[in-house]
Amino acid sequence: MPIRSASQLGLTTAFLLLSATACSSLPTNAPEQQASEPPATTSPTPEAPTPSSNTAPQPDSQPQSYDVQPLTPTEITQVAKELGASEEVFSEHSFSLKLPDSGDVAFIASRSNRPNQPFGDLVMRLRYPDGKYQPLVPANQMQGSAWNFWDLKAVSFDDFNGDGLGPDIIAIAEYVTGAGPEAAQPFPIVTVQFREPGGFFTANAEIDQQLSDQGLSTISEVRAALSQ
Repeated sequence: MPIRSASQLGLTTAFLLLSATACSSLPTNAPEQQASEPPATTSPTPEAPTPSSNTAPQPDSQPQSYDVQPLTPTEITQVAKELGASEEVFSEHSFSLKLPDSGDVAFIASRSNRPNQPFGDLVMRLRYPDGKYQPLVPANQMQGSAWNFWDLKAVSFDDFNGDGLGPDIIAIAEYVTGAGPEAAQPFPIVTVQFREPGGFFTANAEIDQQLSDQGLSTISEVRAALSQ
């Protein structure tokens, strides 16, 4: 069954995303802090929280613009079948939208389960009408760091850098260090995918690092920082 076009999904328009022009990458409920250095504490190790279910809607991940619509349960089932049992699709963070020069596509966010990653990896892709997937490569450092992906908190679509090539994409994910007294305290990492000429998306490591170091944990906070 093909993914429906954004115009066929009669739901509320919404979503916000990001700005810049380069490649490379970078840490919901953590205090303002350096993303790479969660503050030390003398309190006992807190009980590990439970990642939110991918069926519970997140307020920040509601469509905002570019005719972005949630995928239907049938479409989510189709995508999950295509990606296979090793991936958990975040249904509340996956949408259909219309891209300039690319037409109707689906944005798919998922948790890719791997033996050496206790909570898997965050994977974001675009699915085109022909069924092909294009990975959105993060510019941040967490993919190769000691941090562990915990949960995806928000996604938004908009022309954040005002270059007319949007929508760009903002994603806010939570990570944990995996060791020490703050190991169970998730902290936010922001990544922005900027749409480039030709329909490609790139992330900027410096921008992602600056946003994440501020401890930004909501789309509105990221939008405000990008507008400065």
